[in-house]
Amino acid sequence: TITINSPITEQANFIELYKITFIESGLPNTTTWYVYLSNGQSYSTSGTSISVQMPNGSYSYTIATADKEYSAQGGLFIVNGSDMEVNIKFNPVTYAITFSESGLPSGTSWSLTLDNITESSTNGTIIFNEPNGTYSYSISGIPGYRTTSYSGTVIANGNTIDENITWSVILYPITITENGIPNGTSWSATITGTAFNGQYINVTLSSTTNTITFNEPNGTYSYSIHLPSGYNGNNLKGTVDLVGSSVTSSVKA
Repeated sequence: TITINSPITEQANFIELYKITFIESGLPNTTTWYVYLSNGQSYSTSGTSISVQMPNGSYSYTIATADKEYSAQGGLFIVNGSDMEVNIKFNPVTYAITFSESGLPSGTSWSLTLDNITESSTNGTIIFNEPNGTYSYSISGIPGYRTTSYSGTVIANGNTIDENITWSVILYPITITENGIPNGTSWSATITGTAFNGQYINVTLSSTTNTITFNEPNGTYSYSIHLPSGYNGNNLKGTVDLVGSSVTSSVKA
């Protein structure tokens, strides 16, 4: 509004605007998404692009969508005398599926396959990042160890998942059988050696029957038989190799 009582000059200042087009990819068709600009403007569409007019300058932006199973990174763009396009890539929101093991010696390599992807680790955890869904997994065997189950299913439903895997050493029987000592008479046997995992074994067991059974992991062991006073026999010392199956040794007193 102006009041004329003498000649007046008004200055009209024009600012040149440029077309900025945000182009999305990755969303299901007709999904609504939003662009929020640092100058306070915001826009939305259920199509694949949003076009705005902007003067020269530097602007930051953030991105959102009505479908919370997808997300996209915001960023920065600079308008400098020309139209421009800004590509927006939506990706499924992922959740951490963490498998934690216990029972293996430090540094032991183990591996697990989930959704046809195999990951290995020499520490206590293997982590997958997956969108919502149901996933089958399988655990690779480790010589000398076993776990309660080598496969399973996990369901990602808007939350992180933690699965525990417990390993234990597989033990095999070493059975020493004697012949010649009256039943009820005590005798004993000792085994020593190093198991496959480096564990040193030194165990003595006694019996009043004709057998003594040790349960030990794979490895090479020396044994010695201790007969009661007044008895002697053959094969009182020897060596056994445990390689995934039981071993039997006989002694005649």
